[in-house]
Amino acid sequence: TNVLSLLDLDNIETISVLKDASQVAKYGPRAANGVVYIKTKVAKGGDKRITLNGYSGISVPNNVTTINAEFERNLRQPFYDKYATAEQIAAYPNYLSDSSNVNYYGPSNWVDLYYKVSPLYTLNGSLTGGNARSSFRFFGNHTYNTSGADDTKFNKTYGNFNVQMMPTTWMIVDGN
Repeated sequence: TNVLSLLDLDNIETISVLKDASQVAKYGPRAANGVVYIKTKVAKGGDKRITLNGYSGISVPNNVTTINAEFERNLRQPFYDKYATAEQIAAYPNYLSDSSNVNYYGPSNWVDLYYKVSPLYTLNGSLTGGNARSSFRFFGNHTYNTSGADDTKFNKTYGNFNVQMMPTTWMIVDGN
């Protein structure tokens, strides 16, 4: 849902913040508070150039201390005894009042099932080349990102191809 997620940081040439009225006027009324102008890399003439970038790491979960119903009941009960109305006592959670339930005294080790150490990585590369009258640029990226909680993850594959041609000295054709 975020249009900026379509951009890859390795494919950005410059980022400018425009606030001057004369600079943002051409962007219309939606630019009343300013404009963030992002210029991506384009095809350039010259020798062919290949770039490869990447990183990898791990997502380490936060330390979460879990408790069982016995601990929760011992924490809440003094407050119920002192401040609770009859209506609040009637609405006392069943899992805290039923010590015959096997989970009441049971271990609270669900955190190991829910949170895990997870890998994350990004790989990208580009190929640029051409001459003064015709040039190209290809960029590709794959990102795998995880949060470590409940097997949530994010995969993104991105590609961009830019070609620039100058059939005559007064005409430039640029395709993306």
